[in-house]
Amino acid sequence: MSSSDLAAITGLPQKERLPAYLSLLPTLYASPLPGLPALIAHIVQDPAVPLLIGRQVLAQLVEDLVKGRLEAAKGKADETEIQREVLEKTLAAVGTHSGNYDEQVRADPTVLLSPTPGWRR
Repeated sequence: MSSSDLAAITGLPQKERLPAYLSLLPTLYASPLPGLPALIAHIVQDPAVPLLIGRQVLAQLVEDLVKGRLEAAKGKADETEIQREVLEKTLAAVGTHSGNYDEQVRADPTVLLSPTPGWRR
């Protein structure tokens, strides 16, 4: 995923943007860094991306992380650490815009960052 891919999505008609952004998520789960944080930074910082779309994409990402859909981490001894790193970098990408995404950011990250080994629901 490149910045030109993201720019192309912002050029789509409004009703086509959400499915386009959501379609990027599964492709990034196999190799999440730096792609997922870059996608989230784009969604929350680019004024061409409506807040409603950003909230839905971020909510889907959190849901997918909670459900263990991060392909890069599956079956690895450090699965929790990989997921934790992705989450921390993604939350850092939200940064100062977290007030706009309060519900999505607080939905499950505390569960994801829990120090207990069986943290996933």
